[in-house]
Amino acid sequence: MQVGIVGTGVMGSALARRLSYLGFDVYVWNRTLSKAKMLEKYKVSVALSIKELVEKVEIIHIFVSDNEAVKSVFFSKDTIYDNINRKIKLVLNHSTVTPQVNIELYEALREKNIDFLEAPVMGSWPEAEKGKLHIFIGGDKELFEKYQDYLSKIGEVLFYTGKVGTASIMKLASNMMLFNIALSLSEAIKLVEEYGVEPENLLEYFKKTWLKTVSERYGRRILDENYPTRFKLSLAAKDLTYAVQAATAKRKALPLTTASMNTYLLASEHGLGERDYAKVYLLL
Repeated sequence: MQVGIVGTGVMGSALARRLSYLGFDVYVWNRTLSKAKMLEKYKVSVALSIKELVEKVEIIHIFVSDNEAVKSVFFSKDTIYDNINRKIKLVLNHSTVTPQVNIELYEALREKNIDFLEAPVMGSWPEAEKGKLHIFIGGDKELFEKYQDYLSKIGEVLFYTGKVGTASIMKLASNMMLFNIALSLSEAIKLVEEYGVEPENLLEYFKKTWLKTVSERYGRRILDENYPTRFKLSLAAKDLTYAVQAATAKRKALPLTTASMNTYLLASEHGLGERDYAKVYLLL
């Protein structure tokens, strides 16, 4: 089977390696061609345009950064929507976006009788390479069941959420929790430091309580200067912004998350955007 991936950032590249390893014919496109070409050594073919990719594949995975990027690769002239053909079986959007964006994709593809599922993921590139992602699935239940075997090749947990739009909001809610927790632990560490307590002592105590998982997940990630970036802080700021916007659309307030959003945005403005989101600690 021929599959295409639009967007070869950290996650798109990992997915490409995974699918190639499983024996699929993988085609990729990226706005920056050099990033896509790095995948050629994994027997991945590079398309020079989205049109070329769409013409060659049966399933399309979209893995780009935000609302605007999704709309650009899908609705702009001579991109996905303009070149959709009967060979295409399914379009999957893994990008973390607001619900309305996926609803727009779903409605556009329904007019052309092309299957669509929103499929944002939890996990980073190591999980993507090993097929261990958790995937929220939003869309028609029969489509989820139809493509469940295929999806199980890239995710170990497939969580069906309901109609299109629900997977997006589940992803935003989940990320919101993670980013708030990382910021809260960062503040706790900074507080004890100011009073002469070693951060490791606080983390060691947390390991004796129900906060053990938080301590083990984020302690080293916050304090180790050389800890690799698993998820960019700038993307965390974007996701928190989308969560607040989604709440506002329903006339609901998220006071804690709004404060968290402002902190991550400020950290990004102060040059931490490319660092792991746990490095919000460095702003404090």
